[in-house]
Amino acid sequence: MGTELMDALRKRSSKPWDFGLERVPVPVPGPGQVLVRSEAVGLCGSDVHAVRADPGYEWVPTPVTLGHEVSGTVVSAADDSGLWLVGRMVAVVAIDGCGNCPRCRAGQGNYCAQRTCFGLHGDGGLAEYFVVEADRLWPVDEQLGPVLAALIEPAAIALHALRGLDSDLGGVRIGVSGPGAIGLLCGMECVRRGAEVVIYGPESGAEARLEFARTLGMRIGDPAGPGEPADHWIEASGAGSALAGAVAALVPRGKIIIPAMFGRVPEVDMSQVVRKGLSLHGSYGYEREDYAAAEALVASHREVLRSMVAEYSLQESAQAMARTERAEIIKAVVRPGMDRE
Repeated sequence: MGTELMDALRKRSSKPWDFGLERVPVPVPGPGQVLVRSEAVGLCGSDVHAVRADPGYEWVPTPVTLGHEVSGTVVSAADDSGLWLVGRMVAVVAIDGCGNCPRCRAGQGNYCAQRTCFGLHGDGGLAEYFVVEADRLWPVDEQLGPVLAALIEPAAIALHALRGLDSDLGGVRIGVSGPGAIGLLCGMECVRRGAEVVIYGPESGAEARLEFARTLGMRIGDPAGPGEPADHWIEASGAGSALAGAVAALVPRGKIIIPAMFGRVPEVDMSQVVRKGLSLHGSYGYEREDYAAAEALVASHREVLRSMVAEYSLQESAQAMARTERAEIIKAVVRPGMDRE
């Protein structure tokens, strides 16, 4: 009996845009792992950085199956540690640490020196099946459905970043640069907390994303200007010019929350940062407790968040990646099981 094969979206080499569908063996779970049928995989800026081979992503091994914003159904477990998950819908805790160091024991695996990202350090979810450690899974309410479950990971990133701001933002002016999923989720949550939010995008190419932001209660800022005065800022674009605009727009003692990854090293006017007493607050990934809040956030906004998703089959995933890179859609979600439905 031959090895069972499946389709997977693979980054083949370190060359830019060298990726595509390949037939690979269905993986077999090892000790502590489970086999998961992939149901929905969101695409994000990190996937684009990886396939473009941007600076700062040289560490991504090749060949590798991409996909880290993943939901699916556990179909088998290698041992008792994962048996309780069989048959359950789950979301992957994509960013996690070694589990043994002082940082991990403090619940901060996202800042572990040995942390890994599922779908970038090793094979991810853009395939028909994948294997993952059982303790890296978050059981999801079945009523949420796989597409919304795939949004839990980016929602956790947004909520972790917003730990740097107060829970009550009544009367606070917030600027957001970058109308991608993270920027939109951050802006939506700031509006819920009572802030006046102005979001900024490029002069062209992000019209649908900005219009969606308007439906979430945000105002649209002038992309050509330095930005309206703001008390705090969320930099979710990964563009050096946006970071510079945030420094220029902030009032003294303001805070810049930065969940974005940058394709190149940005230039920052540190003299303005010093003279204004600004704080730059980097935020990477999430802690496990952020997943509970993220699932609740997605569930409470399920209709509006579902409307921002464009679904693609696994065979259309290269097209979905290209449209994500061009910001033509708000959020691409690949459905590996679409052809099975």
